[in-house]
This record gives sequence, structure tokens and C-alpha cells, in this order.
Amino acid sequence: HTLDEVCLEMGCCRDCCGALFRFLLIILNLLDAAVGVTLICYAIWFTQTLDASYAYKALATLYWGLPLAIGLLLVMSAIFSFGGLSFEKCQCGLSSSALLCIPIGLLMVITGCMMLANQHDFFQYLKNNVDDDDTIDEFKTWFNVLAYGFFVTAALQLIRFGFSRKLLTFSKLDSKELRTAFLEEQSVRTAKQDQTKAEINTKYSGLRDKYREKYGTDVIRAGTGDTNGPDYA
Repeated sequence: HTLDEVCLEMGCCRDCCGALFRFLLIILNLLDAAVGVTLICYAIWFTQTLDASYAYKALATLYWGLPLAIGLLLVMSAIFSFGGLSFEKCQCGLSSSALLCIPIGLLMVITGCMMLANQHDFFQYLKNNVDDDDTIDEFKTWFNVLAYGFFVTAALQLIRFGFSRKLLTFSKLDSKELRTAFLEEQSVRTAKQDQTKAEINTKYSGLRDKYREKYGTDVIRAGTGDTNGPDYA
């Protein structure tokens, strides 16, 4: 393969990978947005279900405050990523979303570990402060979904970070190649112009030499309007 063919194949492969990463990233963004909205709704439901005097105690705050913060971060990160994918000039949104993936993932792992470590205390807390058994069962169901779901979503954040960085890299390569192609085209155009000027100068220099040999220097001067030559009156 020639160099141009190899570059063409690499560019085609990059376009296909970029389209695949873009599609998968859109799916991950939708999942993150859905999880974020769910966490926000859960936090609101938590505070509304428990009596205010209990909902804002330190132990209870762990189970709705951190999910609320994570939910808001997930929604914000998804919005940034959608902006970067939708508008070519908003690549900073994709970059910001990628940077948010790591702290969000770490916060999810920490929250999941804290919830599991305080599981017995939380269930005892519910038993002492909630009279309805159905409500307690709902809290326990949400507890299991959140505690283990945080670890799964944290893993998805790592995948989203990888996809986002790849798309940013492809975008930078495309911009670099476009700039290089433009500079090469400009260089070729300049070289052709210089070559054309050189050919014209060579052509007319040859003509001047030819007529100088045939008619003499004074005729060439008269033909060019040079008044420093002899008077032909």
C-alpha cells in the first residue's frame, strides 16, 4: 500500500470507530440522565416519606443527601456530553463531562461502601422511626438497588470516560489533519506560483538575449523605453 492509501484506510477506520463511540456514548448519557433523575426523585421521596425530624439526621442524610448530589452531577455531566456531541464548537462540554466521570465514579463507590457498612444501623433506624412495614420494605428495596447500583454505574463512568477521551482524540486528529492538508495545499500553490514566475523570467530572459544578439543592445533599450541609450533621431 502507498502512504496515501494507508492514511485513507486509517481515516476510514477512525470515522467508523468514532461513529460507534458516539452512538455508545449517547446510550451511556441517556442511562446516566435516567439514573440521575431517578436519584433526585428518590431523594425527594425519602425526605417526604420520613418525618422531617428524622429525615435530616446525620444517618438519614447519608441515604438521600449523597444520592441527590450524585443525581445532580450525573444529569449535569450528561448535558455537557450531549452538548459536546451535538455541537462541534462545544468540545469543551465533552471534555468537562469526561473529567466529571472520575469524581462521580469515586463518589459512587464511596457512597455504596458507606451504605453497606451502615446497613444494619439504617435498618434499625427505620424500624425505630417508621411504623408502616410496607414503607420499611420500600426503603430496604431502594437500599439494595442503590447500594449495588452505585458500583455498576461507577463502572459505566469509567467506560464513558474512555469513550469521551477517544472522541476528543479523534477530533483533535481530524483538526490536525485538516490544518496539515491546508498548509500543504498552500505550500504547493506557492511553489507553483514561484515555478511559473521562474519560467516566465527564464522565457523573457531568453528572448532578450536572442534579440540582443540579433539587433544589438541599443535596439533592446529602445524597445523597452530606455532613454539612456544613444539618440536614433
